[in-house]
Amino acid sequence: MCGNSASSLRRIPKKKSFKHGTWMIVTKTRLPHHREPNEFVFGPTFCWRLDADDYETDEELKKIHEERGYSCVDFCDVFPEKLPNYEEKIKDFFEEHFHTDEEIRHGLAGSGYFDVRDHNDRWIRVWVKKGGMIVLPAGIYQVVYNKTYAIELVVRGRMGKTPLFHHPISS
Repeated sequence: MCGNSASSLRRIPKKKSFKHGTWMIVTKTRLPHHREPNEFVFGPTFCWRLDADDYETDEELKKIHEERGYSCVDFCDVFPEKLPNYEEKIKDFFEEHFHTDEEIRHGLAGSGYFDVRDHNDRWIRVWVKKGGMIVLPAGIYQVVYNKTYAIELVVRGRMGKTPLFHHPISS
């Protein structure tokens, strides 16, 4: 079920790469784990830096949602004090999985790491902070190592699509 109408959307001023928030990683934990030296990456994932405090009134974001066919918006507060059974629920985020549709995540507060596999089976860490929005392509394997964040979940079609899980994560 969609939590909000298309009118509660956020501004996307200009598509940008998160040069300082996306890097190849060595191990998979809840810490940054940059390679030495850092190896920044760029790829098919779309990233924007947005105004997280002005998401309800921005017409440009609404236009982007319409152009990309995003029809549902919902919100999730992933904070220990706001999410019932926090420790139990975040365990699902740590399991490697993919979605059959592209996955859009928009940070409203806090931050978290999205680890995604590239086509060479290397892990890429995307640090999504307040104001960051990422679009992961359909079928890309991912793991979410959150700290705490409030996130807007945006999809084409309906909410509640089931993730497809992969083999256990290897370091």
